[in-house]
Amino acid sequence: MTPVRFTVPGAPVAKGRPRLGTIKGQARAFTPAKTRAYEAEVRHYAAEAMRGRALIEGAVAVEVTAFLPIPKSMPKRDRARIGAAVFPTTRPDVDNYLKSVLDALNGVVIHDDAQVVTATAAKLFTADQPCLAVTISEAWRSATARAAA
Repeated sequence: MTPVRFTVPGAPVAKGRPRLGTIKGQARAFTPAKTRAYEAEVRHYAAEAMRGRALIEGAVAVEVTAFLPIPKSMPKRDRARIGAAVFPTTRPDVDNYLKSVLDALNGVVIHDDAQVVTATAAKLFTADQPCLAVTISEAWRSATARAAA
């Protein structure tokens, strides 16, 4: 199986915390609208990458890289070092970008995110256009590549 790769243009959105509310006296948890909208966008690009392919069976490895826009408040000396030693160490956490992607892949690329046995996530600043890059491959291919390195 060839890996499934796609890029979601625009600033990545991390998984938001569920909001609590009540309906007819029953407590309910709601996913924030911004998170729902971004997951739908990720599903759209994932579906385009999967066009004509069946859902992936078995164990998978997922790589997610969030390329974040450089903040306007960043000093010029740090802007010049982007990619070398300046990393986004502020919120949101890198695992929240991963969670957002895994939830969006369910039923589009994989049957369930329980199939994910290896996950790699990174958040980096980019001087180019911000985006989210995703790669899904069979887990044994990922393990074989690591063993060969």
